[in-house]
Amino acid sequence: MATLARNDQGIVVQEPPFVKMYLDHICDLNGLSSTQKAMVNFFLTKMDSENEVIFRAKHRDRFCRDNKISPGTFLNNIKALTDSAIVERIGNSEFLMNKKYFVKVDWHSVQKIRMVTEFTPDGKVTNTVVIDDKDLPY
Repeated sequence: MATLARNDQGIVVQEPPFVKMYLDHICDLNGLSSTQKAMVNFFLTKMDSENEVIFRAKHRDRFCRDNKISPGTFLNNIKALTDSAIVERIGNSEFLMNKKYFVKVDWHSVQKIRMVTEFTPDGKVTNTVVIDDKDLPY
């Protein structure tokens, strides 16, 4: 386990290596396949500071080649991503990433991310993500 770099007040000043594990955890909890996980990662590389994702056909086609899937398979898997509420379609090749799970901010603004999974006796499962922050812009 890596040692976290902290300043004199004990605040973490460098982002710890949690992101990949956290992304996998979010995708697993939402029942996404390995292709859908790869798509979420692709979307995140295109996400701007407003959580919007816009890409062109050439980007999608490159993703499909790299992941050995057809453009049709890519498009079919978008439904699973929107059904899981990971992303919302806002236009043709335009999406909005769910701020419950993803935000693009400087690590200095975020000090702790907690995900709580609650299982109820009637079989319901709820996931709550809490970002302990310092004046995040949302």
